[in-house]
Amino acid sequence: MAVPKLNCDVVMKGGVTSGIVYPKAISELAATFSFKSIGGTSAGAIAAAATAAAEYGRRHRKPDAFQELERLPEVLGEMTPAGIPRLLSLFRPESRTEALFHTLLAGFGGIASAFRGALYRYRSSAFLWALPVLTVLVPLFLFLDPLSAVVGAVPWVLLAGVSTLLGIGLAVKRDIQERIPANLFGLCTGNRDGALTPWLHELLQRLSGKTDGPLTFGDLKPDGIDLQMMTTSLTHGRPYRLPFHEKVFFFREQDFLKLFPRDVVAWMKATARQESAEHTSDVFIPLPDADNLPVIVGTRMSLSFPLLLSAVPLWAIDYNVPKEKRTFEACWFSDGGISSDFPVHFFDSPLPGWPTFAINLRSLEAPPTLDEEVWMPDDNSKGREESWNRFESKGVMGFVWAIIEAMQNWADNTQMRLPGYRDRIAHIALGPKEGGLNLAMQRDLILALSKRGAMAGKELAARFTPGSGRKLNWENHRWVRLRSMLAILEEVFGKIAPKLDPDALPPQPGDPPYTDLIAKQDPVSYKWSGPPQHTQAMQAIAELRQISAAWTAAGERMSAGAPKPMPELRARPRI
Repeated sequence: MAVPKLNCDVVMKGGVTSGIVYPKAISELAATFSFKSIGGTSAGAIAAAATAAAEYGRRHRKPDAFQELERLPEVLGEMTPAGIPRLLSLFRPESRTEALFHTLLAGFGGIASAFRGALYRYRSSAFLWALPVLTVLVPLFLFLDPLSAVVGAVPWVLLAGVSTLLGIGLAVKRDIQERIPANLFGLCTGNRDGALTPWLHELLQRLSGKTDGPLTFGDLKPDGIDLQMMTTSLTHGRPYRLPFHEKVFFFREQDFLKLFPRDVVAWMKATARQESAEHTSDVFIPLPDADNLPVIVGTRMSLSFPLLLSAVPLWAIDYNVPKEKRTFEACWFSDGGISSDFPVHFFDSPLPGWPTFAINLRSLEAPPTLDEEVWMPDDNSKGREESWNRFESKGVMGFVWAIIEAMQNWADNTQMRLPGYRDRIAHIALGPKEGGLNLAMQRDLILALSKRGAMAGKELAARFTPGSGRKLNWENHRWVRLRSMLAILEEVFGKIAPKLDPDALPPQPGDPPYTDLIAKQDPVSYKWSGPPQHTQAMQAIAELRQISAAWTAAGERMSAGAPKPMPELRARPRI
């Protein structure tokens, strides 16, 4: 496949197995666009990594990379030689968490299915707890007549049932409290033969055509491919963007050998960043710089589905503690979707040079109708309506889950409604048994979901190809962004102008005006790099005063008739 001349960015939402919608969506876009910036979270990070690998591949050694990516749903819909759906086979629990994994998996079939699964998987514990009670039944049937034995056995049988449940419950409690933490807080490390991480590593290498070491974030840069993902530090209580640019993290070989193939761990050791003697250690190895970080490592850190897949421990030093007490401490990283499941703000620019597509996954309480499967607004006024979570019928658990979803998705949900965002988002609907934690989806359902992805890709490509003739097209999108940006700047200048004019807004008693602060050759902190920087700052402030005064003096406001809801420009940490 030749590399198209049109560029695009793409951002994809997380959702465990819901990511099955992405391969065909990406393949449809790849026929028209060349991918520049690619981002995602959780399952969206898998799709983002595969997209970046395929884009790299078709520019180098693998011209058919996107055709192979397109066939992925068919591959995942196959049955393994062991008779297990291939998608399910990627999630292979460790031996010590196997019973709990299959019990929870059976729970998707209902309470009765969960009980049968628990009774089978924890049969040893159930039998040991019921055995003392069952031994009482033997004398009853040996020494009493049948009727008396049956009557006398009833309470003992009931007691045996209670003992069985108690045995199962205690075994489950043990697995949750002891075995999951011992397995890096997950049921699956994802690194067993044929499991998710080795399978994904092989896929990325195959799509990229790279054979001399793992595909890294730095490999993509010469081709202008910018791959970014989100992960969540539970220790620090905040999201991090991958690849890391913070040079504070270390890893332990013993941890990473549980989570990644040996060749990946060997690469990370060989490319570890250089550290000062203070941080040199045989146990704690500096994480490679951003360019040398393998894509598979970033992807696995983003898709650490809580409890299903083990968290990833990195190590750092807490400089808040006294120097004599400082030591390496674990920083636990889990699923990026915990903090930002749909980072639609990735690659944002006030005035875009090419479209940034976004693919959202929305859950419905009933199977979607044909019109609901893929939806995009067809008018500038559409898409700004609030989404509704009608949880009342699910009782207390519905209420609790609604709280969790609000905490997780509020930022993404508000961002999606903004002008210049909502027209480039394709919403793919998923029913109750589709995607998510439904690990055992059958082939027909997998192919049906991937078909929705193809529909979304076709619609995005058709809408944003220049000259498409669509009402919401690329020209309209650029105009909306320009109109919105002018309204934002007007608001910013309106707040700046009085602060720079002492006559308009005198400072508080004792405070020098901002113009006096900028005039200081020797400020109180963050010193100028030299006279040229100070001169440039003085000139910039003078120009800013003129621009702000001109904008605020204008008779007609830029915000009049501007797209709604109105965005705001504010300072926030770079994530």
